[in-house]
Amino acid sequence: MAEIVGTVSAAVGLAATALHAVRVLANDLGSIKDAPQTIANAKTELHNVQSVIENLQAALDQSDWQPIVSGIVRTGNIDAALKACSEVCGRFHDELKNLLRHSSEGELSRRDRFNVGFLAKDRVVAFIGELNMCKATISLALNGTNFIFSMEQFRQLQVLTSRHSTEIQLGSVETFNQDPVVDQDLVADIERGAQLAKNYQDLLAFFQAKVEENRRQIELGNVEMLNSARVMAGVNNTDGTEGDINVKVGNVRADGGKALLGYTSKVDVDAFFR
Repeated sequence: MAEIVGTVSAAVGLAATALHAVRVLANDLGSIKDAPQTIANAKTELHNVQSVIENLQAALDQSDWQPIVSGIVRTGNIDAALKACSEVCGRFHDELKNLLRHSSEGELSRRDRFNVGFLAKDRVVAFIGELNMCKATISLALNGTNFIFSMEQFRQLQVLTSRHSTEIQLGSVETFNQDPVVDQDLVADIERGAQLAKNYQDLLAFFQAKVEENRRQIELGNVEMLNSARVMAGVNNTDGTEGDINVKVGNVRADGGKALLGYTSKVDVDAFFR
């Protein structure tokens, strides 16, 4: 129990720190009049992250949820997401001061509007991307906690129904014999709960399949070639959008010049084979 309390308390502290960083930055962005779309997008994402962290705080505060939440927190992913959220908001807050150094209180100068809208657009997009991953990690943890808690309640409901059914058969519960509708409603509740649980599991399986689609499995073997070699195998000239890649290389022998195996980018293919 002490371990659970300690784990939850640490997460509560990190959540409070992250929430403060989000609110400070959101207030700064909110004070900019006629902000360009890039800033508007950042404000929207900050509000979304704020809502998710507040939901996490509410979950951490519920005693029924704490054993489940603490187990998820101990994986380190929530702590890492909260710390990253605080850090990225702090960095962007400092960058924002530099980007808006030619503007007065709440008034965006033309020069700074150009800086934020065009020159710093990629930096804002990168900031939003980091925020989004922090939000997604915390949201996944909350959804997982909710699912585990719901499944536990569902199991308890099954046990309760089984107990009532046994008592009815033994004749020890007269009220149910007098009102069979109650028992039927309970069975119907369990059936609906089972279907909802299956729907949730199906959705998890769908997302897992999507993740696997973005993961490339590359296995090589027996690439021999010898004296005039020049090999080049695997994934070549990537653009950085190919997702996760697992590369396994085996049995390569080349002997002659040039090789390039597994994963490469920015390779002049014509020059390579000259």
